[in-house]
Amino acid sequence: MDTTLDWNMQRAAERVVAAHLSSPGDPAAALVAIDPRTGEIRAMVGGRNFTQAKFNLATQAHRQTGSAFKVFTYTAAMEKHIDPHAMMSGPPSITIPDRRCLGPKGEWQVSNYADESAGTMPLMDALAHSVNTIFAQLVVDVGPSNVAEVAHRMGIRSKLQSVCSITLGSQSVTPMDMAVAYSTIADRGVRHWPQAVKKVEAPSGQVLLDANKKGTRVLNENDAAQVSYAMQGVIQHGTGVAANIGRPAAGKTGTAQNFQDAWFCGFVPQLTTCVWVGFPKDESHPMHNIHGFADVFGGSIPAEIWHDFMLAALAHSPWASLPTPSFAGYDVQPQRIISILPPSPSPSPSPSPSGGGKHCKHPPCKP
Repeated sequence: MDTTLDWNMQRAAERVVAAHLSSPGDPAAALVAIDPRTGEIRAMVGGRNFTQAKFNLATQAHRQTGSAFKVFTYTAAMEKHIDPHAMMSGPPSITIPDRRCLGPKGEWQVSNYADESAGTMPLMDALAHSVNTIFAQLVVDVGPSNVAEVAHRMGIRSKLQSVCSITLGSQSVTPMDMAVAYSTIADRGVRHWPQAVKKVEAPSGQVLLDANKKGTRVLNENDAAQVSYAMQGVIQHGTGVAANIGRPAAGKTGTAQNFQDAWFCGFVPQLTTCVWVGFPKDESHPMHNIHGFADVFGGSIPAEIWHDFMLAALAHSPWASLPTPSFAGYDVQPQRIISILPPSPSPSPSPSPSGGGKHCKHPPCKP
């Protein structure tokens, strides 16, 4: 039997996770690395010690993704040909009057990270800076049911509810789910289900299993390129700058309510990697004061693990570019609940380690 694992990548994944989370009381991490062109799993870390826990965090742990799920809302918007350069206003907080967003306490109230105004910016920059109040308006426009449908089509197998908060990552999915879905963007709209085995042969040499590497196109190629293009901004100047590996890459940060879960998922053309960090046994346990970070958010330890693993995994891989989309025809103006304010030069800041970071007053509202 031939497995798809790359043992150099597997050793690198285990080494990097152990280096960043080395203390006994640290949270755990899951890491999934997939070749987006085939779906072959190259490396997987499912916890510290499987012989003790017997639970694979990479494939079995369902956790909230936070803002990493905004990618699916943005994808749904690109399928409607909404203009990625459309100017949107992101106030510090917003109340959404749409009936689809009603909750037990009434109308949906959303706040930005650190309770700050993101100002006015193009929609693609709202993804880079993870502006909640802009994406709260966008999910009303594209429809939460469409966001759920797009996510399932791209590779999320976990059950999803068509609620407005889906755009902020209120739904629980697995790291494998996210790696597969992000790989669909990396392979320009072609989805490949994950594979751990290449071939199985009988003692006689008869091939019993030969993995199917052919994928299924589930997104228009240019729509996928639009999403990939916007996700590059996350690493270049947004909430995921700690993940910059010096070559074209796209990704997204995510932090769930009260810093219980933190994610960084991203890709280059040859490799998609998703990293989750959290406490496995207590889903409500916040991650505070971990290795110099007052709060663990997606752009901190998860982005650093992703960065170090990708540098090692791609050490002997050729530099490859990501697609540049055509913007022709993407001219549909989004519906805006908040009217356009005067331009502001101060987008939502990226959080920083303890001493410089700001705290969220109204979770879930972290990038």
